[in-house]
Amino acid sequence: MVHALEGIHELLRPDGCLIDLHPAPAPTLIEVHHGGIVTFSTPAPGQTFEDIRHADDAIALVIEDGLFTIEQVSQFELRTYASSAAELHDYIVEESGYDEEPSSELAALQDGELAAQIRGCCRRQAKGPRWPRSIRSESRGSTL
Repeated sequence: MVHALEGIHELLRPDGCLIDLHPAPAPTLIEVHHGGIVTFSTPAPGQTFEDIRHADDAIALVIEDGLFTIEQVSQFELRTYASSAAELHDYIVEESGYDEEPSSELAALQDGELAAQIRGCCRRQAKGPRWPRSIRSESRGSTL
């Protein structure tokens, strides 16, 4: 990744700007909300943050080498909502299609245990729940 960042540095104009946007090393949560209250919450299974740590290390190296400076750092949450366990499953299938390795979240939903917990929680609720999958992400802006 350092090589890629060095290549980007060469391509940028002298007043150019690189915006780095990648997930923060924090657990993705699968939650069930009902009436504004979280009625079920669990970390998505099988998460690792190795790729994120490598990205952070590469960014730190090019900053240390003076190729980029950090102008601003901010964090935000990216939430995906589904109306059922099946819809959440379909979303994760689509999202995982870009991964080099099989998604552990998808495997957990296919295993059925997590999906069964979610469905059970929904059955206990009278109104249609919302199913947000909360993903914490970190955005970093760097410039020359």
